[in-house]
Amino acid sequence: MNEAKIISKETILRKWLGVDVPDKLIERTNTKILEAAHEGETSVEITADDGLTQNNRYAYMKMLAVSGYDAKAEWLGTRPGFVRIKW
Repeated sequence: MNEAKIISKETILRKWLGVDVPDKLIERTNTKILEAAHEGETSVEITADDGLTQNNRYAYMKMLAVSGYDAKAEWLGTRPGFVRIKW
């Protein structure tokens, strides 16, 4: 993937009916992606501070995959600590 792009909840919902990712998490993800891309970075980390939880992580990962991002859950001990998104 060569460029950062905005994630649209409407697009995600059309492709994956039933995927429920909080608006705050999508907005925070888009903000971090745009800020990082502006600074020349090619990845960001999304954490609990951004709204990521154990309950929404699976839907969030599906949303990122449908949006075309390369995302991986990174672990802290035995629990997922953050999601790293690359473009």
